[in-house]
Amino acid sequence: MKTQIDAVAEAMRRNGGFATLRYLYEHALEVEDVKWKTKTPFASMRRIVQQSELFFKVKPGLWALCECRDRLPQDIRAMMQNPDDRTTQGAELSHSYYQGLALELGHLKGHQTYVPAQDGNRLCAGRPLKEIADTTSIPEFTYDRVLRSVRMIDAVWFNSRGFPASVIEIEHTTDFRGAFEKFSELVDFRVDMIAVGHSARRRQFEDVIGRTVYEPLRTRVRYLDYEHLAMLHSSTLSLSEVEKNT
Repeated sequence: MKTQIDAVAEAMRRNGGFATLRYLYEHALEVEDVKWKTKTPFASMRRIVQQSELFFKVKPGLWALCECRDRLPQDIRAMMQNPDDRTTQGAELSHSYYQGLALELGHLKGHQTYVPAQDGNRLCAGRPLKEIADTTSIPEFTYDRVLRSVRMIDAVWFNSRGFPASVIEIEHTTDFRGAFEKFSELVDFRVDMIAVGHSARRRQFEDVIGRTVYEPLRTRVRYLDYEHLAMLHSSTLSLSEVEKNT
């Protein structure tokens, strides 16, 4: 009989030695000869990767097996080797990873998700963003001059009527001004505007949005750090699975 830890480890091995929480939720339960004996197996999986010495955290929501540390895919190793993301490669990989989490979160919430076509081949934990997003073609919901800016936003969630519900910019290394310029084109729409970045950058976000030129956005844009994005992704996935099975 295998243990729950064995099931999580086996699921990771089948995926090349790493896994997002979403992958574990979908595949750890498929490992045979394991009894979970709990009504909350997803919570057990989170506790296992957080507490067992067999695993280590690559990024919020992304875990790997210690035994596979030297055999992980190149993009996962790059994020490990550049923990501060000071290289161009490390920054791009981290940016696309969180971009993918934002797209998955929107999909889990029932929205149609959009990623810019030029970002489609970038990877989130081994998956191209164009395979995570629902579309790389933006609905023509308003004037062309506005659409030109919206097309450049990292992730957009559209409601069932084809209007933007949320717009999300991953501010990994940039200074927020580019995001705010794009968001400014949507001030006349009822849309949730989110800037995502490291928790240490919250003060910079507040300083920039406090400038007079961004006053129309001051009460419209909220800051979400990476850990909270991963937590929202995980909890929303858990809730969707519970609702599906009730």
